[in-house]
Amino acid sequence: MPSPAQPLLELLERAVSRKELSDGIDIEHAADIIIGPIINRLLFTRQPIPHVDMERYTQGALLGISGLKPNKTQQGKVSIQPAHSGPNVSTSHEKGKNQCQQ
Repeated sequence: MPSPAQPLLELLERAVSRKELSDGIDIEHAADIIIGPIINRLLFTRQPIPHVDMERYTQGALLGISGLKPNKTQQGKVSIQPAHSGPNVSTSHEKGKNQCQQ
């Protein structure tokens, strides 16, 4: 039986193949980062999630994931390291839209 996360895992794999995400990124970990805030909201607040919040969660997760790059360790395993020293993100709200800039 396929995992409920399978469509998301496939989407992330396609993003890697299109070079939208770094090669070597842990796809399952990336999926957890995307799904985590949504599951947290559903389980702990038991409130519906407005579409605008779903977009914000997804944007935030993708921004974080895209800021990671794979780094080979001495044992040949891939570990994830920040691509830069820290986030340089500003947000602005224009007509209800959340725009992130790096």
